[in-house]
Amino acid sequence: MEDHLLGSQLSRKSLRVITEVLMSSFSLSSLPEPYVDATRAATFLSVSRKTLLTLARTGQIPGHPIGQRKRRIWRFRLKELAAWIDSRPEVNLDSHQGRVRERKVS
Repeated sequence: MEDHLLGSQLSRKSLRVITEVLMSSFSLSSLPEPYVDATRAATFLSVSRKTLLTLARTGQIPGHPIGQRKRRIWRFRLKELAAWIDSRPEVNLDSHQGRVRERKVS
């Protein structure tokens, strides 16, 4: 009976050691960033899903189409979208050409 308990204790200890070794060599940062769907990516960018998909289809933002059919599924990586935002030139709102004109008072 003691041999059986000793054997199970050794296997638990061995399992614990193996787990610790694996976890120490395994890091979450070594995993690739997961893909998100269009709804999550649109929320991240604060745009509509339709706008996001239009930008992706025209190649204006980084996206990954899945499938070869006409209606593809799009997936996005938030880090790529954040880098895309950071790489865009800043817009100077003072020089914006679409300013609202003042109304003439009669």
